Amino acid sequence: MEVSCKLCARPKESRVRDICRKCTKKKRVIQPHCSLFSSFSPMAELVGQFEKRPFKRMAAALASFFLMRLLELDWNFPDIIIPIGEPYCALGGVKQDGIAQIAKELGSLSAAKVILPFCIHHDCLLKKRAKPLVGKQVLLIQLHLWETERLVRAKREIRKLFTQNIYSLSLIEHRS
Repeated sequence: MEVSCKLCARPKESRVRDICRKCTKKKRVIQPHCSLFSSFSPMAELVGQFEKRPFKRMAAALASFFLMRLLELDWNFPDIIIPIGEPYCALGGVKQDGIAQIAKELGSLSAAKVILPFCIHHDCLLKKRAKPLVGKQVLLIQLHLWETERLVRAKREIRKLFTQNIYSLSLIEHRS
């Protein structure tokens, strides 16, 4: 792993401080959150290939990266894992993307329940899934973190379901 900020996982200038300059100055909107790799790492290209052709072995390998980082952090272990991908809820059909495969693998590695699919645009899905989220530790995972808006919206909607804690992990950090 590269030398990175403990809050945002961006590369940091100094090995002495635990967090980067941007995190010391910026309001922490999506905390607790951690990204595993920066967009300049070789993992970004690997994840790009995985998105084009997701397959089970690669999903298991990427899920193990999520699990390793989760064990490094001082967070409670999740009861429920929810992948955040693109919304594919047209006419009840759901496209199984790479993050859904990774979530299934991570769920089998960590013995956490995986809720698939999750789409924050449809209240009907939230109401159906509200019962299992009460008092639970929820982990949101996503492949890329381009901007915080979608993650903040997802956390806000899930918080309405009376969860105990909501954590989020993303594989590649693209924010500058």
